[in-house]
Amino acid sequence: MGSTSARIRGLGHLVLAPADQDDDRGFDYFAAVRVKSLEDLPEDLSGERDGGREWAIFKYAGHVSGIGTTCCAAGDWLVQSDRAPKSGSMAMIEHYGAPFDSRTGLGGCEVWLPVQS
Repeated sequence: MGSTSARIRGLGHLVLAPADQDDDRGFDYFAAVRVKSLEDLPEDLSGERDGGREWAIFKYAGHVSGIGTTCCAAGDWLVQSDRAPKSGSMAMIEHYGAPFDSRTGLGGCEVWLPVQS
């Protein structure tokens, strides 16, 4: 992955995006970081604005290898709630804040689902 001086330190994301129609895996997975501006990104990086979406946020405190349980619980909540997913390029985000340690896989994270207002 390329790098940029516009990165906001301590914030990392994994973005799940709807897969191409020909893809039977269901989604594509991208590493992402927040940046101050999309204007000065190097040519090998691309950016997207989130457009002020509303998010349902689910906290996960265990080892990162078990985050699938929170993703499933978030999906179950969405089915049982009166909310609907917001269509777009981001189906779900795994948010890794400053406490997360990528070497140990510990420190917690959040699963964000975009929902319609």
